[in-house]
Amino acid sequence: MVYTSLKNDKIKEIIKLKDKKYRDKYNLFLIEGEHLIEEAIKMNLIKEIIYEEGYENSKFIPTMIVSKSIYKELTFLETPASIIGVCKKSDITIQADKILAIDKVQDPGNMGTIIRSALGFNFKKILISKDSADVYSPKVIRATQGAIFALEIKYVDLKAELTKYKKEYKLLSTDVEQGKSPSKFKNEKVIVIMGNEGSGVSEEIKDICDDYIYIKTNEQLESLNVGVAASIIMYELNKED
Repeated sequence: MVYTSLKNDKIKEIIKLKDKKYRDKYNLFLIEGEHLIEEAIKMNLIKEIIYEEGYENSKFIPTMIVSKSIYKELTFLETPASIIGVCKKSDITIQADKILAIDKVQDPGNMGTIIRSALGFNFKKILISKDSADVYSPKVIRATQGAIFALEIKYVDLKAELTKYKKEYKLLSTDVEQGKSPSKFKNEKVIVIMGNEGSGVSEEIKDICDDYIYIKTNEQLESLNVGVAASIIMYELNKED
């Protein structure tokens, strides 16, 4: 069966997932391309696999085939991949000695870079303020390259959530003036807090931190992109001597 009508209830429900409101409501989101679908399958998170009519691929068995006109309404790529997955948000819980917290980061590219680096450097639990970018938006998903499926990611009231961890973890925020080298904390249980692209970590979050970290650069550079900075800090805290 090939779905050909935008009035079909199932098609209408899937199209709604392009909107954050419905992603939050149904705990589902869309992914596009073979690599992302393969990564989601590994974590048992795929609900539907949708092929554009005429697409042939023996790697995956489609649960739906849609007409080219329907696929145009589903895709979020300028050059469509001809395969879309409806994916469940992961509810895994991970025990981690090193946790990442994200405070009001807005740029999808930065968010995706941070998530991808978090997996690579063993920060497998991420706490995100509710006013940050949506990690399930298409741009973020593409930037993570599938890393998002293997992490515990929670949107929280960040200050209240961090306060719960203070007895067990050292809370570290970035600070140019007071910051120490990240390597000083590599053997401790830490939560690293990365802040907004323009204003950094908010003062209310800084006020509950135990210490501060800073990446030393030469005087010609005013600051690092938050995605780059987060990646360097996580690398320093993860590397072995």
